[in-house]
Amino acid sequence: MNLNANRPITPNELLQNFPNLRKVKPLDRMQFDLSNIPKIFLTPNLDLSQKDNFYAVFPFTKSGLLNEDSNIVINVKQMQEKLSHYLDIVEVRIAEQVASKSQAFFHAMTSHDALMEQLTQTITVLKALRKNIHQVDKYLVNDSLEILSKL
Repeated sequence: MNLNANRPITPNELLQNFPNLRKVKPLDRMQFDLSNIPKIFLTPNLDLSQKDNFYAVFPFTKSGLLNEDSNIVINVKQMQEKLSHYLDIVEVRIAEQVASKSQAFFHAMTSHDALMEQLTQTITVLKALRKNIHQVDKYLVNDSLEILSKL
């Protein structure tokens, strides 16, 4: 049994296995905690057409900052960085889940393959057995029954 399969996987190990994950800062466990993501982004039906949701996601649009072009650019860039960071957190959490379940998945697939092989062998044996039963029925039982019925 592999003892390393049950140990937790570090974010750095995940980044080696999943190179598309962005490495923004040195990785630590707290950085990838879902509690760092605002709850509004974790709702299943986030509707930005609702005014309250829109202002919660883009708070800089609520104030009178829209008239100042430089502040809009800065705020949008900051928002993009925050959203990229939230995406990194979610990607790492998904990769952790996939990594933690992968061994069980491959074990199930291996078991499935072995079971299918046994089932194929069983079907072959069953077909041969049925053929033998039909031959016994045809040549021994039916002929004997026919003889007995004439007596």
